Amino acid sequence: SIDFILRGHGLQTSNAEVQGKLQPSPPSPQSKRTTNIEDLGSIAGSKRPIQYCDPQKHLQDAMDQVFKRKRRSLEGASLDGTLSPELAREFLDNFCKHYQPDLFDNFINIKLMYLIPDLIGTLEVRIDPSTMMLYYVMLYHGALNHRAENKSQTGDFMRRFYVQCLRFIPNWEKHAAGSKADLITAILLVGIHSFMSVFSVYLAVGMADPKEQARADSHQCDLDFSWNMHKLVCLCAVRQNMHVLDKDHLNTLISAKPLTEGADQYRMGLWGLVHTDLVFRLLHDKPAMLTADVANWHVNLPAVEIDPELPAFAIPDLAFLVRFRLVFHLLRFYEVTGHCLGDEEYRARCIEKLCEEIQDSMKEWPVADLMTENENARTLWWVLYEVTLAACCSVMIISQELTDIRARLPGHTSREGIVSPHPLSVKIARQILHLANEGMNKIPITPTASIIWGLNRCYMAYGCLVQHLAATDPVISEDTNADLDLLKDVTQGLANVAETDSDLMPLLTALVVLNETIHAR
Repeated sequence: SIDFILRGHGLQTSNAEVQGKLQPSPPSPQSKRTTNIEDLGSIAGSKRPIQYCDPQKHLQDAMDQVFKRKRRSLEGASLDGTLSPELAREFLDNFCKHYQPDLFDNFINIKLMYLIPDLIGTLEVRIDPSTMMLYYVMLYHGALNHRAENKSQTGDFMRRFYVQCLRFIPNWEKHAAGSKADLITAILLVGIHSFMSVFSVYLAVGMADPKEQARADSHQCDLDFSWNMHKLVCLCAVRQNMHVLDKDHLNTLISAKPLTEGADQYRMGLWGLVHTDLVFRLLHDKPAMLTADVANWHVNLPAVEIDPELPAFAIPDLAFLVRFRLVFHLLRFYEVTGHCLGDEEYRARCIEKLCEEIQDSMKEWPVADLMTENENARTLWWVLYEVTLAACCSVMIISQELTDIRARLPGHTSREGIVSPHPLSVKIARQILHLANEGMNKIPITPTASIIWGLNRCYMAYGCLVQHLAATDPVISEDTNADLDLLKDVTQGLANVAETDSDLMPLLTALVVLNETIHAR
């Protein structure tokens, strides 16, 4: 149970203790109510009263603690053990099997990669940092879905490859020149961090022991690292002229006359990169790298032909089209918010309409039906799940502006100083939490939790629902009971993952504390 897990990590709290902390004190006439709270991750030892438990701040602090734990776990990591050339080539074989169709032609010197296992340690040969960086990244991804008898040993190798990558990064960045090899290395480095990688989950779902995979991947949780690698990917993409791919063929990627068949791979890759840029920009408040100025872009859509008879190919293409629609909705969001700063009521109407359009776009495609049909095909199910979650979380972040605007408008009232979220935010928060619960129950591994709570910031939806329950009249209703049960189910889902990854305990503890707070009200 959740209580047992918390006690095992010294984080259990009592009902009475939480109840003594949760009632908000009346605001002082000299000052406004503060929304800053103590770190509830250590509430068991804290006796100081809390004026108001801001769930968003509380959960953000908990996520920061998770990130710090992940980083600390890598300090002083051992690289003991040897990797035989034969096993290294097995990992390279596995990498090529799963990734080669998705990579741009001629970006990787595969022949050289297969020579490196025999060249490492040879005094007469010096391998440049960029090549070694790419080599270890390929080994990592090759080990991810390696079907060895000894899963524990494979997990140890994955950790070693990951640490090797981190140690090569400073040297590699000094020599990176924006080449094709640098571009693919940076993309794969982002992929190592499960925030940005669908592969890290849907290649892992076929492993015999999900807990073993969770143990192997427990260190992949560093948003700052992913952001830095994303910036490098964008730099390489611009240097390779991917953003003007279809402008008089002025690019270094493909032959000029005629366009090669591989051109669609570049187009799809560029639009995928744009989607990633918007995810960082919207969900994590990062500056725009690729999407700041799209006026001079010349990139067509790739040719996408969906064959219902071949779901293994149709579903990824469908997911691309849904992401493509989402890209344009998000670009429009920044255009709308930039042009109506002075009129908050008009701004609110525009944002509400945009949120409805995003939700309508999802309904136009049979994503939900296909998820049900492919429930047992977890790889295809995950592709659909990830794009659905990304769209819902985008609406969640956008709709938060509606709550902020409403709080600033004259005549707004709140209960006990707690601002009630906009009804649209509450509705989408419930959808997100149902998705989060489904994902963590179906694939209970660390990369799943990282994508849900880290990349897509599911804790925003959790905090929104907690805030809604705190701001409404505490009369037990059908919705209230359902919401409380939903919060409990999501917490249990994270607890299942935390059994194999103790670094998630600060977040789990935060959810438990918020649940106790709401129940006590």
